[in-house]
Amino acid sequence: MLSSKNLVDRNENKKENKKRFRNEEDDHEEHENEAGQAKSENLQKTIKKTQIQNTNVITNVITNVNAQHFFSRLFLPLNTHALPSFCIESLQRISVEYKIDNKIHVMKQLKAIASDPNAPRNLLLALFFLLFNIDTKMKTIVLQSESKPTQNKVCQFSLLLRQEITPKFFVEEQQQLYKFVEKCEEAYLLA
Repeated sequence: MLSSKNLVDRNENKKENKKRFRNEEDDHEEHENEAGQAKSENLQKTIKKTQIQNTNVITNVITNVNAQHFFSRLFLPLNTHALPSFCIESLQRISVEYKIDNKIHVMKQLKAIASDPNAPRNLLLALFFLLFNIDTKMKTIVLQSESKPTQNKVCQFSLLLRQEITPKFFVEEQQQLYKFVEKCEEAYLLA
């Protein structure tokens, strides 16, 4: 038979084991929280580094293409090769700026369109202008590379794109991509 002393000792051992187990759980939770914070900080550092690299890439591309009259050059078929990289970088900046997960279906589809080597030129131009409408960093980079009169033209074009062209494109379901691109080109020329 168990004596009362043995029962008391057993109960105390059980209590100590429970305390130890709770302490281990607390330690584990603290460790997970610290690890989560470290991951979050590393993610933020990576995002900032990516933003800087992407901005540098676009700036270099725009500078190497002699970016004055950027849009006039963009409409030329011989510069179609630059559109995919502009679109992909813009998508990355937009996802960071507006905290949009790159894994959502829409972002994956847009990146697939931009990455497709067989994507039609009008599709790439349409995607570029829709992204340009949102991407404030791209606007800043383009504006900084232009002369003062062309900066005014780009600003006017940006307003037309935001207030008229893009909303009409989304409202008119029958509008073809080439019509959207034509309206963008016409708006830029007339701005």
